[in-house]
Amino acid sequence: MIWNNRKPFGHNMIENAKVVDVFGTEHPFEKDGEMGFEVSWIYGGKLITKRVVDRQKHGLIPSITPKKDSVILVFGALEDLTSPYNACICNADGSLRINLIPPQLVSDKYKEYEKEVGRKEAEKDIRFLWPFYLEKDDKEILVMGVRFNYDWYEIRELDPNTGKFGKCYGATKQ
Repeated sequence: MIWNNRKPFGHNMIENAKVVDVFGTEHPFEKDGEMGFEVSWIYGGKLITKRVVDRQKHGLIPSITPKKDSVILVFGALEDLTSPYNACICNADGSLRINLIPPQLVSDKYKEYEKEVGRKEAEKDIRFLWPFYLEKDDKEILVMGVRFNYDWYEIRELDPNTGKFGKCYGATKQ
C-alpha cells in the first residue's frame, strides 16, 4: 500500500529468512544465524537463495544486519559467490555488496602468537568464524569472530555498510 507517494515501511527489508541446517531442517533466523548449508529470504516478493557447493565439506553461517537490508555470510564455498576469504555481505536482492577482508589483528594474544611463529605463518590461519551481536550500553553491536592459531579468535566490531572492522573486544579460545 502506498500513502502520499511514499513506499510503506519495510519495503527494502529482508523477510522470512531461513537457514537449512546440516540435517535438512529449516530454521528461521534474524540476527545470530545457525550453521547450515542453505539460506533463503524474501526481498521484494522474490525468493533469494544461497547454498554451499558441497554440504558435506562446507558450512554456511548467515546473519542479518541491524537494518535488515543485507545478510552477512560466512562460508566454505558458495554456488554463486566467490571471496578471496570466507565471508561477504550481500544486499537484500542477493547481489554482492562487499567481500570481507580480515582486519589486522591487534589483541595481545595474537601479538604473542605472531611473535612466536612469525608474521607470515601467523597470517596463514586467519579466517572468519561467525557474525553475532553484543549488547553494549543498551545497544546491539554487530561483531565478527576472526580466527587465528586454529582455536583462538578475536571479537571485532563490524560496520555492515562499509565492511570495515573496528574495536577489538578481546581474544578468547574456542
